[in-house]
Amino acid sequence: TKVPAIIDKVLFESAQRQKEKNTTNKGNNRFSYLLKGMIRCGHCGRIWSGTTYSGRMNKKTRKKERYRCYRCPNKNPRKFGAEVEKCPTKTLRAEVIEEYIWNLIIRSIVDKDEIVIQLKEASNRHDQRLIDTIEIIKKRITEKEKERDKVKIMFTREVITEDEMFLDLSKVNKDIENLQAELQKLERHLEAQQQNKEEKERVKLVIDFLGRLVEKETDIPFEKKRYIIQSLIDEIILTFSEDQTNCEVICIGHLDTLLGRIDIVSHSQHEEI
Repeated sequence: TKVPAIIDKVLFESAQRQKEKNTTNKGNNRFSYLLKGMIRCGHCGRIWSGTTYSGRMNKKTRKKERYRCYRCPNKNPRKFGAEVEKCPTKTLRAEVIEEYIWNLIIRSIVDKDEIVIQLKEASNRHDQRLIDTIEIIKKRITEKEKERDKVKIMFTREVITEDEMFLDLSKVNKDIENLQAELQKLERHLEAQQQNKEEKERVKLVIDFLGRLVEKETDIPFEKKRYIIQSLIDEIILTFSEDQTNCEVICIGHLDTLLGRIDIVSHSQHEEI
C-alpha cells in the first residue's frame, strides 16, 4: 500500500536530519547517549551535552564506577566574568531521563488507540462549542443588520432626525464590525483545529509503523531505539522548578501531539552518588 511508503519517507528524512546533527556533535564516543543533541535547556536555551562522573569505588574491580549524565553546558561555563551567568539546572542521570522518554514512547505505541479516541472526543467537544458560538454570533450579526435597516426606515418615516440616524447607525455598524472580527477569529480557530486533527491522524500512522518495529524484537538495540525516538521527537525541553524538585518535560514533535506537556520528579543527581 501507499501508506508505509509515505511513513518510510517521513521517518527517513527525520533520521537523515538527525544524522547530520550527530556528525557535528560527536559527544563522548566511549559512552552512548540515547538523547544526544536532543535536550534543550528551558532556562538558558543551550543544548544539553552528555558527560560522565565518577562514583563510588567498586569493591570487586577496585575501580570507580562511571555514571552517564546529561547537563547544561552553562552549569559549569568555560567562560568567566561578571557577565557570565551559571545555569541553575541540575544534572540528570542519563538512565533516568532516557528511560522516562522511552516509556512515554512505549505508552504512546501501546495505548495509541485509547489516546487517539480520547483526543478525538475532546477535540469534537471543543469543535462543537466553537460551531455553536459561531452560529450564535452569526445570528447576532443578522439581528444587528435588521436593526440597521429599521433605523433607516425610522428616518424615512421621520420618526428620528438625520443626526439621530447617523448616531444610531454608527453604534450598530460598530457592533457589527466587532462581531465580524470575533467571527473571523473563531472561524480561523476552527480551521486550525481541523488541521490539527489531520496531524493527529498522520501521527497515528507513524506510531502504527513504529509499533511494528517494536513488536519484532524484545531487546531493541541502541541504534533502533534512537531511530524511533528521533522519529517521534524533534527536541526535548527541560525546565526545573525553583526548588529544583520537579522538572517539566516538553517533547516537541509527533509525541507532543499525543501526550502534550509532562512533569517529572527530579531524581538523585551525580553529586549524591
